[in-house]
Amino acid sequence: MSIALIAGCVAIGAVAGMLGVSTKTLRRWDTAGKMKPAFRTAGNHRRYDRHAVLIAIQQRTSINTARPGTRHATL
Repeated sequence: MSIALIAGCVAIGAVAGMLGVSTKTLRRWDTAGKMKPAFRTAGNHRRYDRHAVLIAIQQRTSINTARPGTRHATL
């Protein structure tokens, strides 16, 4: 897995792979305020803080988010 690190931040595709969700889900979480990127590049690409990503991974593994009948991944 390529983890495009830029100044301690991770690209959206790498974050999606680590969390086991799609990039579309991460964009939805950004819009909903559930998981915001640390910043956006000049090209408007989302970059996530490494530490925030690790916390999100811990949260997803510590609770059962794959409930039957849910349509979207939750954070």
